[in-house]
Order: sequence, then C-alpha cells, then structure tokens
Amino acid sequence: MAAMDEWKSMVRRSFFSVLFTVDDCGCSMGLNVIHGHYLGVSVTTELPRDSVHVFGMLVLLSVLVAFLSSESFNTLSVPNASAVSTTGNPIGVYWNQAATNSCVSIFWGKLAPGGGKSFVLYVRNEGDQSLYYLLTSGRWNPVGASQYLSLRWSYDGSRMSPGSVLRVSLTLAVSRAVWGVTDFSFDVVILASPNLLGDVDFNGRVEILDLSIIARAFGSSLGSPGWNPNADVNADGRVDIMDLALAAKNFGKTG
Repeated sequence: MAAMDEWKSMVRRSFFSVLFTVDDCGCSMGLNVIHGHYLGVSVTTELPRDSVHVFGMLVLLSVLVAFLSSESFNTLSVPNASAVSTTGNPIGVYWNQAATNSCVSIFWGKLAPGGGKSFVLYVRNEGDQSLYYLLTSGRWNPVGASQYLSLRWSYDGSRMSPGSVLRVSLTLAVSRAVWGVTDFSFDVVILASPNLLGDVDFNGRVEILDLSIIARAFGSSLGSPGWNPNADVNADGRVDIMDLALAAKNFGKTG
C-alpha cells in the first residue's frame, strides 16, 4: 500500500510540475525532472488558440501515459515468501543435493517487469515406487497477480526412481506489462504420482479416452455432481482447462 501511495503522490507531482503556456502565436510545454528523468516537449504552431490548446493537451496526455507506462511500475515488491509444499506420494524438497536442508519457503525479493528470478532446488523421491512430478501454484494474493507472473521449472517429465534426487531450476517470470500489482504472495506446490499425468484411466498411456474422461467431468469440483477425482489431473479440487492442457501435453506418451 505504501508503494501505491507513493505512486499516486508521484503522479500528482507530475501534474503540478507541468508548465503549459498558450498565446495567439503558439504554445510550449515542459515537464520538470521526475525521479531523475527529464521529460521535455516543445511545440510551436500558428494555429488558432483553441486548436493549440487541444493539441497541447493531447501532447500532455501522451507524455503522461508514456511516463506511467515506463516509470510507475518499475519494481514489484515481494515482502512475503512463497510456501513450498508437496502432495500425493512422499517426496521431499531441499536446498542441497544431499537432501539435508529442507526447502519450506522461497523469498523472491524484488522483481522488475520483463525480468524474473530462479532458484535451484532438489526433489527427492522418498517413496518405494517410481514417480512423476508436477509443478503448480495456488493461493495467489492478490488473485490477479497470477496473470502477470508465471512459474516454471526445468523438470523434463521423466519417471523418477525411489531414492533418486532431481536437480531442478525453479523460475518465476514477470510479464513486461504489469498493472495494479505491487506486493504479492503465492504457494508453490509440487505433486507426485506413480501415473503419467493425464493418464486418468491408468492404462499406461495418455490417449483420446483420457481427454474424453476429463471433458465429461469438465467444470465439476470436489463434491459437485459429475465430479471425478481422476480427471483432476493437477489435484486442485476442480476439473478445468488446466487439466485438459496437462493431459494434452502428455498426449501419446506411455509410462
């Protein structure tokens, strides 16, 4: 909220810093130094007073829009760490390859639009059967932040044997165009399953029948009519486009 108040104050100061003069011969406009950046515009014209006034205001608005686009959202402050959790079969997430330093949260620091940050993590299969992994996220705050931020990792989708330790790079990328978001938080969730993601009928391959099963349960959620937990590929409590996308990604694969 402090960042937003500062932004509002900055915009107000930018308006008060405008010098706009109109006379019968022309007009000129200039902007003072704003946060170390000098913006200046000078226009001379022989148009009538009304035309000059309209033109000058259009130039002013254009400069302010450009200023807001380039300066207002230069950083995203992330005061809260993302909680890291696992679901499904037993796996552990660690900071080191020896799997002795558990990773339970990630502090992202400050991110700039168009940028991102990566961390190296180690995921160990702590069960007695081979597993497939899935990275997902949840509990975004604010909810709208998820449309500007994308979470991905370097896992290639291979089956991980019991006791194996997988080294992955976890990356949070920020869209170049961010609006109305300064502070945010979310949960990082890693799921584990002995079945290939999207193989909802558990026959060892992802095919058209699996997509059909997901489609029949599409729009349902836990406890609602038509609910099929097998169709909830990412185990988030609802069957939606994400489940279809995950199954489609593995279409044709066998496991």
